[in-house]
Amino acid sequence: MKQKLTFIVILLFLMGMVNVFSQDEREKDRLWSTFNLSNVMEEEVTPATSVAGDDCTDPIIVDAFPFEDLEQTTCGRGNNYENTCLGGFDTGEDIHYQFTLTEKQVVTITMDPKGTGWTGMLLTDQCPPPGTDCIAPSTGSTGIREIEQILEAGTYYIMISTWPTPDCIPDFDLTITTEDPPPYCLAGPTRTIDSNVENVSIAGENDTEIDHDGVCPGVTGVEDLTDQVVDLYRGETYTLFVEFGSCSGNLAGAGSVWIDWDRDFVFGTDDLIHESEGTPGTAPWDGPVEITFAVPADAAPGNTVMRVMQWENSILFPAELPLDPCGEFQWGSVMDFGVQILEEEDEFARAQIIHNAALVGEVDIFVNGDIFLDDVGFRQATEFLDVPAGVELELDIAPAGAGIGASVFNTIVEFEADETYIVVAAGDLIDKALAFNFFIFDQGQEEAKESGNTDVLAFHGSTDAPTVSIWETAFVKVRSSVIFPSVISRVISNWPPRTTSLRYGTSPVNPR
Repeated sequence: MKQKLTFIVILLFLMGMVNVFSQDEREKDRLWSTFNLSNVMEEEVTPATSVAGDDCTDPIIVDAFPFEDLEQTTCGRGNNYENTCLGGFDTGEDIHYQFTLTEKQVVTITMDPKGTGWTGMLLTDQCPPPGTDCIAPSTGSTGIREIEQILEAGTYYIMISTWPTPDCIPDFDLTITTEDPPPYCLAGPTRTIDSNVENVSIAGENDTEIDHDGVCPGVTGVEDLTDQVVDLYRGETYTLFVEFGSCSGNLAGAGSVWIDWDRDFVFGTDDLIHESEGTPGTAPWDGPVEITFAVPADAAPGNTVMRVMQWENSILFPAELPLDPCGEFQWGSVMDFGVQILEEEDEFARAQIIHNAALVGEVDIFVNGDIFLDDVGFRQATEFLDVPAGVELELDIAPAGAGIGASVFNTIVEFEADETYIVVAAGDLIDKALAFNFFIFDQGQEEAKESGNTDVLAFHGSTDAPTVSIWETAFVKVRSSVIFPSVISRVISNWPPRTTSLRYGTSPVNPR
């Protein structure tokens, strides 16, 4: 079968370089190559010898708690798994651990990267890690990574990795501790007739949901339904539906719902998301009660419990608001469900960074004070990378190896989520008329817009060349046509689509 290829070509004057992105539409395999027009550099890579922790076939086994792995490193282990729930924080080299619990435990995992920035750690029950729906991820540009979870008996995996730069963590300490989870308070009815919650439903993130129908006769005490779990993001708003009903007669009562936001195993007043009074079949309990609530921005990440209570009014046990989440009564329901609180999703853009400043030499690029790319040389272009979006990023450029204190250029940028950018570093640090800067094109492409075409983006990066035109000529030359009639120095010209099998050249404007 003939394979169809589409290409993106970026022309950089002065550099003599073409960057090519190719996508095989049949297999959807992505290939990235950087070509110098005069020659192609090939680097021979010798495979590293695999050791425990390099991948899922041979993870480091945690055989006892508390566990410590001090002065460990991810360097030299390879970037074996990407596209996990860590987002862009899984594109450096990674290390893997495995542990097994024989009973339900509170597990606390702490990773101290000792100053290395842009690190990520995830906890999952499968290896390789999934792209979404990990048990818990923890990422950040600085600081210690920590995950605390209540886990059932079973086997679990930990993966530690980094952003593309730094590409590894040279020295980190990992500690894992466990303890028995404290129980939530007992509560609920002593009888199984009359008032009963008939349905609880909520749709969450990552295709998770709770949709539970109550049973008749009812359940005394607390009905443990914590194996039904819904994922919720901090700061987001959701809608819960609760149908307060009955297994026999419709009698008045009160209902409440709590979510233990701070995971302190207590249903406090700040955890109450709903309370109402009613009689099943009569407004407001004449159908499912719609409860809209927002997850607090400071809710503790991890798994917690939602308690749903229906308390039938009686002489001995009057149903008076606010209900006691630990109260015992004669008729009604108490149901506990699982809730997974997730940190806000990191938003990313895609960006390719190109070093087109001939007089600058090799540089390190810092983002918010942390190294992002190191030893970037003139004529080098990165592949398209995930970069943080929706936040201000302070960029510094310093000579390679000199540290951020030697920064020669500083600026602040902000990328929009899900957009694709091409960032060209160009200009002169001495000549103010040709001042060095980042030139950002916000309509980058990683593949041609139409199959069978080549889309071309031109950047005139020569600081000592006039305005030029760019001509296309077929390999079998019949005629030529100008595709960029006038490209001014330091200006990016847009993508004119052209069919494949073309080559491009430059000449002064209006050649004769």
